[in-house]
Amino acid sequence: MSDACVFVPSNVLTFDTVSSDLTRFSAHLKQQANPTLVLNMEHVTHCDSAGLALLIQAHRLCQEQSVTLRIQGMSQAILDLATFCDVDNLLLEKIE
Repeated sequence: MSDACVFVPSNVLTFDTVSSDLTRFSAHLKQQANPTLVLNMEHVTHCDSAGLALLIQAHRLCQEQSVTLRIQGMSQAILDLATFCDVDNLLLEKIE
């Protein structure tokens, strides 16, 4: 995906880390000029509901900027949490 810009969040997405990740993501989004932004989740080892909220917020921010969000490397555990929290429908179309 050569026309994509890549954002890598913290390895742990929890209430303790998502605020700084959201700040970094917002700045990254504002600086990029590509039509697609890839959220690379392959190094995320833990994600709680705050991490899911970050993913949903990233989706919303990208929509506002007319940027296509793609999520790569999401673990089955995070997918299972998204399903349990009933937000998988918002994320599944973004997952590669």
